[in-house]
Formats: sequence, C-alpha cells, structure tokens
Amino acid sequence: MTKYGINESDWGVKYISAFYFSVTTMITVGYGDINANTQSEMIFAVFAMVLASATFGYSMSSFM
Repeated sequence: MTKYGINESDWGVKYISAFYFSVTTMITVGYGDINANTQSEMIFAVFAMVLASATFGYSMSSFM
C-alpha cells in the first residue's frame, strides 16, 4: 500500500485499488506496460476486463 501511495487513503480508494488488482490477476490479463493510475481508470479497466471476458466466453461457447 505504501508503494502505491494509498496507505493513508480512505477505505474507498483502498477497496477500488484492491478490487482492480484482484480482477486483473483473476482474469489473467496481467499488469502490462500501461497500468491504471487513477481511481476512475481502475473502475473503467475493471468494467472493460469483465466485458471483454464475457464477450470472449460467449463467442467461444457459440462455436459448438
């Protein structure tokens, strides 16, 4: 938390940051060269990753 500068932040910032890193890890898109830095970028990235995963899952299931 100290590395990312959220050690003294309120619980909302900590929750969004933790949720972003957990979704990024579970969906296995990795962290790459470009990371989300602000809270709004993290929220957008979470929605984009979930939508992309759902689209990929739907398209793979429709082939059968």
